[in-house]
Amino acid sequence: MRAAHDAYRAGRAVAVGENRLKTVRRATEAGRYDARAHQNLVEALAAVEHGCMSSWRATPYGVVWIDNEV
Repeated sequence: MRAAHDAYRAGRAVAVGENRLKTVRRATEAGRYDARAHQNLVEALAAVEHGCMSSWRATPYGVVWIDNEV
């Protein structure tokens, strides 16, 4: 949990949600992720997971999407 908090404070957290799909939705709505190249959010999530440039941290508040490239 400490690693997720440190990543959030360092500005690497893209979004937080109840699960991975809702986290991608929040990132898209906030303008932190451009999902226009994908047909839907499920496809966008698959692309994010396939890219292996992100990690997901489970916290008591939800799932945090961490960008490992920043």
